[in-house]
Amino acid sequence: MKTTQVSDSIRKPIRGLAALGIILAGVFAGLAAAQAGDTVPWKSRSIGQVTVTESGCVITEAGQAAHLGRFTKQSDLITAEYTAANGDTLEAVITGVVDNFPVMEIQVMFVDGTGRFDGATGGYVAIILIDPIPVSVDPLTFAFRSTATGTLSTVGSNKR
Repeated sequence: MKTTQVSDSIRKPIRGLAALGIILAGVFAGLAAAQAGDTVPWKSRSIGQVTVTESGCVITEAGQAAHLGRFTKQSDLITAEYTAANGDTLEAVITGVVDNFPVMEIQVMFVDGTGRFDGATGGYVAIILIDPIPVSVDPLTFAFRSTATGTLSTVGSNKR
């Protein structure tokens, strides 16, 4: 009988350790999943206009993006600012342009934002199809359509 009691006294701590191991494995798996989820897919579609001025280009557009919702965007050929429907902003810089008019490809990097996009990172590649017939000649203005795919840091992931 004493052997059984010793055996039980050893089994209980081992079961406890096994249970603790399972719990810790679940916690670490959850942490790994949270770290892997720091970015979410960025997908957007928009329409807009590019106006050519003596000092450069002014680009205005409106569209829909995953995790941003409906947005408006103001940009030049260097920086861009997205404004979500609730007023939160997402700031970006244009890091590359491939110009094969009327099709363009641009690479964009998110650098910051306000509200839920405070400290945002990520980026995307956009394919832009420009209508070669100007909407206006004074000032010279072209209409375009854009689709983009990339990644965006998740809300609050920069708060760790």
